[in-house]
Order: sequence, then C-alpha cells, then structure tokens
Amino acid sequence: MSRVNKDDGGLYGWVVVFASHILLALVLGCQIGMGVFLVQFMECFGKGAGKTATIQAILSAMMLCPAPLINSLNVGTRPLVIFGGIVSSIGIFICSFANSVNLLIISYGMVVGIGFAFLYGQSIIIVGKYFYRRHALANGIAYAGGAVGIMALPPLYQVLINKYGWRGAMIVMSGINMHSIVSGMLMRPPPKHDSSETLDTMNNAPIMDETCVIESKVKKEKEGTLTETNYKQCQVHQNRCDESDATERKNIGNRNPKKLRTKIVVKFGLYLFTDSWFNILCITAFLSALGHLAVMAHLISNAASYGIPKLDAAFLMTILGIGALGGRATHGWFVDLGHFSPMFVVAGAWCAAGTVVLLLLIANGNYIVYACLSVSYGFLSGIAIPLNGAVCMKACLPNETFPTAFGWFLSLLGLGNLLGPVLAGWIYDATSNYNMSFLLAGIILILTGLLIFMQIIYKRCRRKKLGMDTQEKEESLLRIPGNTITSSNSVIQKVTTV
Repeated sequence: MSRVNKDDGGLYGWVVVFASHILLALVLGCQIGMGVFLVQFMECFGKGAGKTATIQAILSAMMLCPAPLINSLNVGTRPLVIFGGIVSSIGIFICSFANSVNLLIISYGMVVGIGFAFLYGQSIIIVGKYFYRRHALANGIAYAGGAVGIMALPPLYQVLINKYGWRGAMIVMSGINMHSIVSGMLMRPPPKHDSSETLDTMNNAPIMDETCVIESKVKKEKEGTLTETNYKQCQVHQNRCDESDATERKNIGNRNPKKLRTKIVVKFGLYLFTDSWFNILCITAFLSALGHLAVMAHLISNAASYGIPKLDAAFLMTILGIGALGGRATHGWFVDLGHFSPMFVVAGAWCAAGTVVLLLLIANGNYIVYACLSVSYGFLSGIAIPLNGAVCMKACLPNETFPTAFGWFLSLLGLGNLLGPVLAGWIYDATSNYNMSFLLAGIILILTGLLIFMQIIYKRCRRKKLGMDTQEKEESLLRIPGNTITSSNSVIQKVTTV
C-alpha cells in the first residue's frame, strides 16, 4: 500500500472528502428538512409548535451527544458508518407508520438520531485524519455537502409530500438515505504516512521529544493564540511538537493500569478540560447550536405564518443552502492562506450571523427580504460551523487528541440542538409569533462570537504582560526542561485527584 503525504492527504483523501460530502448532505438535509414535516405534523396530529419541534430537537441531540462514546470504540470508521446508515434508514421507514407525535419522537428522534450519530462525527473526523496542511479546505468541501443537502432536500420533501403525503415521503426518504451505506464503504482508514516525507515537509527538522514539547509550550505562551501572522507555519510546528505530548498522555494509562480513574481520564479525554481554548470552543458549540438550530427549525414556519405559500417558504431553505454552499466551499482556501486564524474568522462570522437573524424581525412577510437575509445567513453560518469545530480544535490542540476533543465538541453541540428548537417553539406558543424566538437566537449568536473575541484578547493581553520576560523564560525552559514545564503526567494526575 502506498503511503500518503501527511500534509495533503493523498489522492484517495479526496475520495474520502467526496464520501463525507455525500454523507453530510444526507444527514444535514434530513435534519434541517424536518422543518417541512413539522407543519404537516402540526396539522395531522393537532399539536403545538413546541411539541412537534421536540422531534427535531431530540434527533439533533441523539446524533451529537453520544459522540464521545462512539469515538471511544476502536473499530474503525467504515463499519461505524455502515451500521449508522442501516439503523437510520430503518428508523425513517418506521416513521411512515407513526400515529402520534410520541411515536415519531421515538422512531425519528431517537432511532434515526442514533443512526446519524455514527454518520456525522465519523465523516468529519476521517477528513482530519487524511489532511493536515490543507485541512481547512478539505473540511470546508466536506461540510459543503450539508449545504447541498439543505439546498436540495427540503423542496424535494415538499414535492414528495404534495404527491404521496408525508407518510409516503418518509418511505422515499428511507431509500435515499441508504446511499449513506455506499459512502461508508469508501471510508477506508488512511495508510501510515512516510516518516521521511514528514521530516521533509516539516522544514527538515527532526522530531524531538521533550525539547519540542517545551518549544510548543513557550510558543503558546508567547503568541497567546495563533492569529494573523504566519499562522500556517505555527500550526504545522505546533502539531509536530504536540504529537509527542499527546502520545505521552495516552501512555500514562498504560503505565498505571490499576488506576481506573486515570484510565477513564485518558480514554475519554477528560484532561482536555484543563485547556482554556478547548473550554471556550465547547461553550461556543452549545451557544451556537442553541441559536442556529432555532433559526433553521422555524424559518419555514415563520415565513408561512406571514402568508407566504408553503412551497415558497420551503424554497427559502434552498436559498439559504446556496449561501451556505458558497461559504463552506470558499472559506477553507482563505483560512489556509494563513493571514487570520480560524478562531478570529469564526468570531466575526458568528457576530455577523447574529446580526442577520435580528434583521429578520423587520422582514414582515416580504419574500425578497427573507431571501436576501437567508442567503446572507447561509453564507455566514457556512463559514462559522465548519471552522468552529474541526478546524479550530485541530489548530488549538494536539493532532492525536483531535477525535476525542471533537467528540466532546459534538456532545455540547447536541445539547444546544436539543434545547434550541424546543425553546423557540415554546416561545412561539406563548407569544403566537416568532419575533421573540429570533430575537433570542440573534443575541445568542452574537454572544458566541464575542466570547471567542474575548479569548483572543485575553491571550494577547497575557502575551503583552509577559513582555521581555518571555525570552528569558524560553531560554531557562530550554536549559532545564524537566523542572520548568508541567508534564502531561502531572496534568492528568491533577485531574484524577480532583
């Protein structure tokens, strides 16, 4: 088997990106397209928006919250994705026989959600395993599949509902979802990269152990966060240095096999919660999901409440998907240029997206205004969503901790998805309009961006506070590595003893 270049993923890496693209189109298109069915469920079962929105909320939570447990299963991406495709297709088929909202919560929310849990996270993680230097570009192309699904599937669902009814549409959906099994078959694990090739791509620098970790720690303190200047070089150097640190963390469990708590900490990556950037990204995952899914779940219903025809209202999701496709497909190229860190771009995108949501309050049933704001929100969220998770996690944390860290990120994302649509639905039931729901969602998204900006400012202030002492500290660290830097072993011991 030929070895892949660690930096560009190899030729087959782009095949994996295409498979992930298809998977995300199916998963996110089905998730967001549920907004079309919610209107049908409200009319068929006579339930309020809060009750029916619970279906989509539980689906989103079930497909994200189990991510840490799924990532701890060392069985490979391919069998997990194939299993998820089978379970989700069966769950969608069962939905066609539902006679109550409660049964839909079980069949669609739980069964389909569990199946999607094996599809969503694994399709993103495997792209991170194939790509390093061009990870933002590859990740953006994979995430563009979600935009394609949002753009294509909701109108298709509406056409199927008009022709076959919502029950017949569910049967057709289950057949479409079977394509996820084919995509899963393409997701073979990446071959090991050539170590000599890695050394060449890393500026011919040998991989050191303790000194490399020390330099990485000093670089983090000195620069605070990977921002505007030479971001790509800093990221490559940091990844090289942090891999040895991550390996040491994993080996701690092997050196202490009798300590159950240590095994749990290492297995589920609980030591990651000592990192400030990891905590900020997890918090923003919850907040962004809380605001984003509230908008996505009720945009069609909001437009329909102003008298816009249902098919035209469903087409707003297609317009939003066009904007999201543009944002997801182009942001990776911009970030890979290295002028700005992905954290900085994410913060600006979420603040702008929250502002667009607030502007929906003045649309007042004008379809052209809805269309313009939908494409703008799609473009901005298409930038923020792919970067906020996989790319930022990989930029701020060691490469070998990426699957575990991203699993926790998805878990917090699922919690926000669980609460977002339900909260917006109950607010609608209490106020009989969606203005308060969209007001709250816009404020939450702006707060998400501001938190990331505050973290960046905090790191910069810390760097300035260190001032000239940083150079002296670096020299002392390089002279006495064992006594001046806290090892991973002590970090995990500190976590386990708390």
